[in-house]
Amino acid sequence: MSAWAVALMAGALVGAGPQEVPGVSGVEDAPVQIEDVEVSRRRLRDEVEHFVENVAAPPPGRGLARWHYALCIGTVNIEQRVAQPLIDHVAGVAASYGLRVGAPGCQPNVVIIFTDNGSGLASTLVEAEPQVFRSGWSSQLDRGARALQLFQSADVPVRWWHVSMPVVGATGQRAIRMPGDVDPIFVPGEGLVNKGRPIADHMNKVIIIVDLAKTEDFLLSELSDYLALVALAQIDAAGDTSRHETVLNLFSRPGSVHGLSDWDRAYLASLYGAYSERINSHDHASSMTREIRRADQKAEGGVKN
Repeated sequence: MSAWAVALMAGALVGAGPQEVPGVSGVEDAPVQIEDVEVSRRRLRDEVEHFVENVAAPPPGRGLARWHYALCIGTVNIEQRVAQPLIDHVAGVAASYGLRVGAPGCQPNVVIIFTDNGSGLASTLVEAEPQVFRSGWSSQLDRGARALQLFQSADVPVRWWHVSMPVVGATGQRAIRMPGDVDPIFVPGEGLVNKGRPIADHMNKVIIIVDLAKTEDFLLSELSDYLALVALAQIDAAGDTSRHETVLNLFSRPGSVHGLSDWDRAYLASLYGAYSERINSHDHASSMTREIRRADQKAEGGVKN
């Protein structure tokens, strides 16, 4: 059974494999402007650190994973007339940060499942195919048993589960042993000196479950932006984002946001604009702070970096 057979249990896969999105500018061509940033440099860094601390959710001891391979988005249990605009929108957001998008017919690595019982479906899928969600031979690929329990039991409109893989940054080869491996894994430079910097963390797959009854009052464009963020980044479903402008508040503060905010865009721009090797939450906060300042200075016509 393929890794995505679990998704097919919910119905026939619809709209997998969007077309490449032409004409979408890269990160460098789309600076992010943060409205009304009238705070000191120290205050801005504090706010960014708080945001990243509450949003970022890598597996314990790992860095923040990013998509390295082409993104292929599939939907389940939703009509094509709704599925295709959603897929195209998520693909467009991905392309705007330099990600490749799979051609039609590609094998989905992002599956978005629509249902009228989110927690029930999540529990059914985990019980039927537990190895799809958690590996029995490594604890380095996901957030662990407690997070998986929350994925199943939380009373939320949208839930998600990320699986990533640590790789050798220079070669893209796996940096951990898997069942059947005989030879040792060689990681050049691994150790205390560089704290494992040669390692990168690549996103492997994302399962997203959308509860139709809890999302029917929201615009498709708003929901699509929400899904784009949780598809592109390892987001903490239990994080406190109440003091920030973010699409993650879409359901907790209806009407306060209408899609990806400037903070969300800065978060993604700094995540995908950083060096290709391991990035932790502290590094990400520093990068995001620079992104916000750069965008603000550019908006004001400044020339500082």
